[in-house]
Amino acid sequence: MIASISGILGAAVFVVASIWSGLYVGHYDPVSQFISEGYARGMPYASILQLGFIVSGVLLSVFGWALVFHFRNVKTIQYLFIVFTVFYGFGTVVTGIFPCDMGCVPDEHNPSVSQYIHNLSGGITYLTIPLTLLLMARSFKRRGYHPPLYRYTRICGLVSIAFVTILFLQPESHFKGLYQRIIEIAILSWILVMSTFLQSGRVD
Repeated sequence: MIASISGILGAAVFVVASIWSGLYVGHYDPVSQFISEGYARGMPYASILQLGFIVSGVLLSVFGWALVFHFRNVKTIQYLFIVFTVFYGFGTVVTGIFPCDMGCVPDEHNPSVSQYIHNLSGGITYLTIPLTLLLMARSFKRRGYHPPLYRYTRICGLVSIAFVTILFLQPESHFKGLYQRIIEIAILSWILVMSTFLQSGRVD
């Protein structure tokens, strides 16, 4: 099924690009630095990493749109996957096309357009996707889907909401990179679980 394949590949490419930025970019600390800092303008391998995140975003958009059609008879879930596709799938593409400035700290007097678009897209994504997962969990439960699916969806929604809140309250924390990675792990692991359930035919 195209949704499950694109979901697995999209999550895998995102993870590979994130790990690569940590391994091959000098003086980079994944605990204290955002994922985006690995491919900020002027960083080594920035263009390759940008391409990785763009490809990941395209694949995740395909995953989301395929599920929009898969759930065409369940309007609530269909609308939630539209939100997921626009803000996480396409949002990942946007943040790849428009990287942040070196250090991902905008110049308050003269921020670049790329930095502005990058931060706006990322901020909207983190404000919408965790809540979207929680609403999906509720809809999955109402539809009587397998308990492991809606329970894991709810856990990922709660974890991502918790760490988005921490990240927004402590944007200068030494652990901001760690907080962001926990958010992404929650979302990407949910994509993998969802893709697995789709492959097994347990989500109609």
